[in-house]
This record gives sequence, C-alpha cells and structure tokens, in this order.
Amino acid sequence: MDCRLHAKFNPSPPSPPPTHTHPAALQTARAIAAVIKPTTLVEFTLTGEQGLSVFSYPKNWSKLLDSTKAITAAGRDRKLHLTGISLNCECPDPLGSPDPTGQP
Repeated sequence: MDCRLHAKFNPSPPSPPPTHTHPAALQTARAIAAVIKPTTLVEFTLTGEQGLSVFSYPKNWSKLLDSTKAITAAGRDRKLHLTGISLNCECPDPLGSPDPTGQP
C-alpha cells in the first residue's frame, strides 16, 4: 500500500495530553535554538509527503509552526525566523475525496 501523501496525520490531536504536538519538529527547533547566533537567519520548513495531512489539519500545522518559531526566535529578532510548509499532494480533492488507499 502506498501511504505517501495519503496519510492523515494530526500534529495536535484533541486527545490527552492536550499539549501534544509533533515531538520531532519541536526537538529540532530546540537544537537549532541551542546553536544559532542572535543574527542567524533561520528558515524552518516542514516538508515531506504530507499533503493530505496539511490540508486536513491546517490550523494544527500552523500552530506547530508557531511553536517552532517561538522556540527558535526566543530572545531574538522574530523577523530572522521564517517558517513554512512544503507541500506535495497527488490527491484529486484533498478536502473531500475518499482516501485513495481505500481507508475511511
């Protein structure tokens, strides 16, 4: 089964704990914050084969980016800390079509 682009992953599910977010992204942001200088330009982009996830949970992915920026920009100029998402989605209609893998 090809799961690329078709998995729906919510980085902030409503189940406990309520502060759950994607740990790898936050750990990466902490590692970056530990080594950068105050004048370092940071471009933090979430990328991968996650198009359907981003289209399905846009607010939660945006909150995750806000969290990573809060970590990398703490005590620094926020204008030097850019965030974004690189998308791939082969879905005909990512918001309304059934999952192409046949999953509900």
